[in-house]
Amino acid sequence: MRSGHSIAAAAVVVASMMTTNLYAQDQPRQVQVGPWTAEVGEAHLQSLRWEGEKLIQLGGLRGYLPGWEGERFGLAGGEVEITEHSATWHRAQPGNQEATLTLTLTPERATYRLETTVEAAGPTEFWIQIVPEAVFTGSQCFVWADGMELRTLSLDETFEKIGGLHQLRFERADRSIIIRCDGFELQDRRDRGSGLFLVDVIGSTGDRAAEITRALEIEVHPAPPEQIPPRREMLSQVATETSPMELPNGGFEQGLERWSDNPLASVDEEIVHSGQRAARLDVEGQVERRGHVYLTRMIPVQERHLYRASAWVRGENVQPLTQGGMPPVGATIIMEFADTNGDWFSSGSYAPSNYETFDWRHLSTEVVRAPENAGYAIIYLALRGVGRAWFDDVKLEHVRHNVVLLSPLPGVEVHDNTPTLNWQFNRETWSDVELSQDLAFPDEATRLMAHVSTAPVTVQEPLEPGLWHWRVGVPDYDVASRTWRFQQTASLDEDTTEPHIVERHDWLATPGSPMRIQYSDNVGVERVWLTVDGRDVSAAVTVGEGQARYVPGEPWRPGLHIAQVRVEDAAGNAAERELYFTHCQPLPRIIWQRTGGVSIAGRPDFLLGMYGVNEDDMGDIAAGGFDYCHSYRWDGPGTTEEALQYLDAAQSHGLRVFMGLSRQQLMAHDQRFVAERVAALMRHPALLAWYLYDEPDLEHQYVSPMWLELYYRLIKSLDPFHPVVVTCARDDAVARYRDAFDVHWTQVYGSTAYVSTRLERHRSSLREGTPLAAILHCYDKRQTSELRGGAQPDPAQFQPDGSLMRANAFMAIAHGSSGLTWWWWGYGGGDRYFTVANAPQAWESLQQTVADIHSLEPVLTAEGAVTMSVQTPAENVEVHVWEKRLPQRVVTIAVNQTDETCDVRWRPQTPPAAATVSVLFEDRELELTEGALVDAFGPRAVHVYEWAAP
Repeated sequence: MRSGHSIAAAAVVVASMMTTNLYAQDQPRQVQVGPWTAEVGEAHLQSLRWEGEKLIQLGGLRGYLPGWEGERFGLAGGEVEITEHSATWHRAQPGNQEATLTLTLTPERATYRLETTVEAAGPTEFWIQIVPEAVFTGSQCFVWADGMELRTLSLDETFEKIGGLHQLRFERADRSIIIRCDGFELQDRRDRGSGLFLVDVIGSTGDRAAEITRALEIEVHPAPPEQIPPRREMLSQVATETSPMELPNGGFEQGLERWSDNPLASVDEEIVHSGQRAARLDVEGQVERRGHVYLTRMIPVQERHLYRASAWVRGENVQPLTQGGMPPVGATIIMEFADTNGDWFSSGSYAPSNYETFDWRHLSTEVVRAPENAGYAIIYLALRGVGRAWFDDVKLEHVRHNVVLLSPLPGVEVHDNTPTLNWQFNRETWSDVELSQDLAFPDEATRLMAHVSTAPVTVQEPLEPGLWHWRVGVPDYDVASRTWRFQQTASLDEDTTEPHIVERHDWLATPGSPMRIQYSDNVGVERVWLTVDGRDVSAAVTVGEGQARYVPGEPWRPGLHIAQVRVEDAAGNAAERELYFTHCQPLPRIIWQRTGGVSIAGRPDFLLGMYGVNEDDMGDIAAGGFDYCHSYRWDGPGTTEEALQYLDAAQSHGLRVFMGLSRQQLMAHDQRFVAERVAALMRHPALLAWYLYDEPDLEHQYVSPMWLELYYRLIKSLDPFHPVVVTCARDDAVARYRDAFDVHWTQVYGSTAYVSTRLERHRSSLREGTPLAAILHCYDKRQTSELRGGAQPDPAQFQPDGSLMRANAFMAIAHGSSGLTWWWWGYGGGDRYFTVANAPQAWESLQQTVADIHSLEPVLTAEGAVTMSVQTPAENVEVHVWEKRLPQRVVTIAVNQTDETCDVRWRPQTPPAAATVSVLFEDRELELTEGALVDAFGPRAVHVYEWAAP
């Protein structure tokens, strides 16, 4: 987006009370109403002041050619009409655009309104520039976005744009500025002299004339004088603090000292960002060692704290090339983590990739939380590709989010013995709230509200009159707020607080099941109003001490029922809440079991699935032996109607579906969306499971464990028949999200050894008895990268090949994977991913593996004792042996996790009844040697043995 606004210079003169259609460029006018003064320019609003202080420094309209290739429309040269309370700009350009901008002032507000008809193609910007000094308090700006989300913008740092806005409330100690708008976007253009740029971009294809109306309303609310001191204290809190970590030689003034040894790295004294030197990487072709595409160093960090790495980067002819099996990322900076011994153990964040030739750019990773047991952050200055890149002024910052207390303001009187406390924390997580009349907060004299999910929170047990201190802690981030105080003036028996409605959603089992609403109040609820699906049914509600009960006059229809509840106590205090209920006949219950797959209506199945499947692909997936499939359309904007069609198509092919939910809706805390989607799809016979979230721990799509647990409980309340699935990206996240799913799917994309180690690592993070299932990979990472770079992939070189996919699958089973899913078919391939769908030989091999696993289903799902052992026939060689005893037979799976050839000798836990055992899928038998099994294993070999139980 670009600004490009040309503003005519004008001098201020006395405001005219006359109406005119003529405007002289050297005679600017003012419109003044009450505290407002507007300076009217030829084509723009020149400024808007409140009580003499400039709030808006410019405002206007500009149309652009497609792709922002130049200006095509503006109001210069049009008509300007000024009255005693308004200014109107108008211009019409046939075939292009006609627009009318009107500024109207009243003592209460300023309204800036656009009416336009756009005929030409290209975007139109309707905008104002907010004066930073008018909204900043000291070094920061407190702004509420749409009345819910508090943002604190730093005076010293630029901020990311904030989109989809309908209201902004800027807080200062002496006043609040409220701006209402229609889905505008706030951009930081202070570095260009444009202040805080509030803009609405109106698109036009030029196919037909589009009539658009937009409006901005601006109000200023002065604070009462007695509130100014406590508001000043409130605004002195800093929501986010960023402090530099010690990183000696981050500017390379001492050459490459403290950085990793790399023969491709050098020091440049001619091309630098600052100082006298910069680092340079020159990569001309395939590197000998993976580390040669990096300059690295490790910096000590604290576990669970937040960090961000940054650097200035410059590039020359940087081109993509896969290096050491790693996909290209061009020239960039990466931050990952090592344990206390300095060994790598967790991923982190990549700054954006950069290619071609470019001047110095400031690149930054996302803010990343150091996982538990982290000892070091690893900074990678990367040139994963070919070309030349320079790096300078490397920094690592420690980022701390603080609790910001909001109300009651410090020192105020509160006539409420159950007051409501409000605060803000920039991460979604649980908080602990403490209240005490003793500033030292001794345990015996402190009220604790633990594990509070959302603010504000109302104190449930009445507080006696007097001075109370309160504070908020966030244990998960090891932070605590300041301590504030308030004077409580209500008596203990005075009813000053609203009732509490329990957030209890439910499945209604029969057509006549009563709808129950639970609540509590310190005195007692007297009245309940209930609206169900838009119909007031309050007259039919039976009000009890702790709950209200509504029995429908007609049978519940299948689907979702939305209840709007209002309860009121004797003192007239009221509370409202929206609750969700579903109704359908009981469905076959699907339970993801600890081992052995999935139980469907009591029948166990060891199910195998595939990601990235379109309706056109379902025939191939079903013929390949798979049981279920998935599409990311419903993790995105896919509609409910499309989801039902997808389920219909899956059912017609004998497949089931694990169904995702829109990540954007979940990030927006939209519980009604979840309820609507679950109610609409839960009765479909092809539904296998709810895929609640794919990698909620990633920063760009982050949903906190707290919110994911809320969604999980909502789904399970409305649909008790289907399991809920989550997969986490990082190892340390599994424990934090473990109460938000029925089964965790663990991604094990890589070597056979990685399959075994990561499954066990994740199992140790889960609660006892929680099922675990593997997501295996069937796409070629290296050739995918080359495909995006324009290369033609070679199906004969596809990796993972058939032997690796087979070894990984059986290794996952040996380590207790309850079912298997492959990532991914990739919607039949295409120009972005090179998958097994594009490699016929690999696809044939995978189908054979699937068929062999299905033939073992009676073994995998049956009750039986399982033992697991690891045989080490040679140094660094491991063969993992899984043995299961059934009443009549014993089956053993043995997997060589290495690329080495070896002979393995081991004694089964259950000795064979005969001298020979069958080797399944290989048409051979194996003789016992002194009671032991001895067999040869090729690289990544899998052998499956069967014998009669003694």
